[in-house]
Amino acid sequence: FHDRMVKGVRVARQALAKADEAHNSTMQAKSHWLLSLLLSGEQAKKHLGFCLQVADTIRDRSYCLNALTRHLSEGDPRRAREVSQEALALAHQAGDFMGMAYVWRERMRASWVSGSRKQAIADSHAALEAIETLRDVQGGAASRVGLFSSWSDEYSWFSGRLLESWSSGGEPGDLDRAFEAMERKRARTLLDA
Repeated sequence: FHDRMVKGVRVARQALAKADEAHNSTMQAKSHWLLSLLLSGEQAKKHLGFCLQVADTIRDRSYCLNALTRHLSEGDPRRAREVSQEALALAHQAGDFMGMAYVWRERMRASWVSGSRKQAIADSHAALEAIETLRDVQGGAASRVGLFSSWSDEYSWFSGRLLESWSSGGEPGDLDRAFEAMERKRARTLLDA
């Protein structure tokens, strides 16, 4: 994993250098976005700042705000939810289903950190809906299968939060909800097959 991360950072930096040479703001924003996700601490913050500075399209700004949501989730989950709302509005404005799915994924995680269990469950269901919508708008069956497989971990992540809650004395229905989330994933996989 570490080797892939190092390689990813190297490739993203190369892409950023080429984007800077070409004065291509879209590629600059995407490169800074990727580096902000691959790096941590001050380096990630620096790339987030540059991402927001150079993003000159609605879609690019949405992606930058989405990365900011991820970074705020642990330390300031309420602010993360606010930023995710702005990112979601921009993704809707751009008609970007992929961007919407990314925003809901990050919002789901921020909601589980913020402490509002009811909101976390609602946001998790919204994230799964966004993923399924993204899958449904894909052209061919092969692309739907490939796309869905890259998002299937979100079902497991949500199920895992529910199982953690159930095992630590949460609501009795959490076990059923966790099973339901995994069955939903399996049903989508079977449907694609």
